Amino acid sequence: MLAEEDNFIFSNSSNIITKVSKILYYSYCIFFFQLQGQTSSDAIRLFEKEKGFGTYALGLGGAYSALSNDYSGIYWNPAGLSSIKKSTLNIEFNNNYVTNNINFLNNSFNTSIIDNYLNSLGGTYSVPTTRGSLVFAFGLNNIGDYNYNSNFSGFSNINNNLFFPITVDNNEIDYFFNENVFREEKISSSGKISQISFGFGILISEKTSFGVSINSINNQENYTFRFDQNDQSDNFNIFPSDFLSYSLDQSLQLRAKGNRITIGLLTKITSNLNTGFNINLPFTYNVNEKHLLKENLTFDDNSFSDTTLIGNYNYKVIAPYNLDYGISFRIKSLLLSTSFKLQNWSNIRLNSDSNSEEYFIEENLTISNDYQSTLQLNLGLSYSIKFNNFNTSFILGHSHIPSYYKFGHSKDQNMISGGFSLNFKDELIINFSTNHTHSKLFTSDRYTPSGIEESIEKTIYSINLIIGI
Repeated sequence: MLAEEDNFIFSNSSNIITKVSKILYYSYCIFFFQLQGQTSSDAIRLFEKEKGFGTYALGLGGAYSALSNDYSGIYWNPAGLSSIKKSTLNIEFNNNYVTNNINFLNNSFNTSIIDNYLNSLGGTYSVPTTRGSLVFAFGLNNIGDYNYNSNFSGFSNINNNLFFPITVDNNEIDYFFNENVFREEKISSSGKISQISFGFGILISEKTSFGVSINSINNQENYTFRFDQNDQSDNFNIFPSDFLSYSLDQSLQLRAKGNRITIGLLTKITSNLNTGFNINLPFTYNVNEKHLLKENLTFDDNSFSDTTLIGNYNYKVIAPYNLDYGISFRIKSLLLSTSFKLQNWSNIRLNSDSNSEEYFIEENLTISNDYQSTLQLNLGLSYSIKFNNFNTSFILGHSHIPSYYKFGHSKDQNMISGGFSLNFKDELIINFSTNHTHSKLFTSDRYTPSGIEESIEKTIYSINLIIGI
């Protein structure tokens, strides 16, 4: 559904009418449809922000599929739940700090976000058994976020091809408002990827465990975009192109829900060597997007025109299977772990109940052609020291997250993590970790074709309490 509100501007001459509202609509409805149309990047975005949860697990760089011996195993490998010896209550808090250093036309700008929140609340129940082990787990967990902020401005002589076809005395002429202007752009995104999870791990033989988790995923993002262009130097001062300013506000509210099943196996090869494997089965996101776009064009005499467009859209995104295989090896007090995560970005597909499959052919071909499968490498190290009443472990981790683009590697990321764990005889475990991600990007859009260079630093501080029951 699209709604349009028009205001017509009448000039000082009674026989001249400038229909700027329609100008705005015809000039930028294409851009609006591009925003609301379901694109390959929209589909990819639902999954690229997912990082997982678990203070100890992420402290080890996510190299946890061969361990998974606490509540967070419900995400990393539910088979590991079977190694939990007693029922537990799990609470996790996160502090998320994001900074963005921006270079626009050789001028520097800085933005920051601080986000404090309850990241996980759940528990495990160890079923009394005469032999073997059976452990259930249930909880609510955040597994990703959309925190992002960008704000920059400056005088630009670079042509962005912004124009308005104005009708004067029944003659339509394109008038440009495109260079030697002051520009400002603000982008903000927030939201979480959360899941309600139920799972179990069972020891099916002396050395092998099996586990399953069922996860109801809720993906929420709130996105806003604002662009302003002003004729501060009064370069556009001749009627009818006596433009003073143009502004565009666009907002997106995204809600996506899906149910994902994770199946895991964990095997003790020796007393010191473990291997773990899990697979996320294919599932479908049901997505709803609410769009709002407002435009305003103001002239030197302060007359103006505005247009509002509203859209509500539903579609589906089908996720393929993902695999994670890990190995852990313990030598006395030293633990080494690694895992390899295979993600099939090129097999993600857009679909819809209301549109035929042909409706998404072009975008699905783009996904197949422009994106690739990736193999993420995670490495972790832990060293334990025993005291009379408690044990302490120091942990380090590294994760290399390769680009999902087939061409170029501008989005390769590296996460470095570290922390410690205090274990008071399994009655109380306190985990603390921090993980840091740094990425450099060059981005541009049709309004600021000169583009910006971004250096984004993201640090998450996490504390986790595991209380034995």
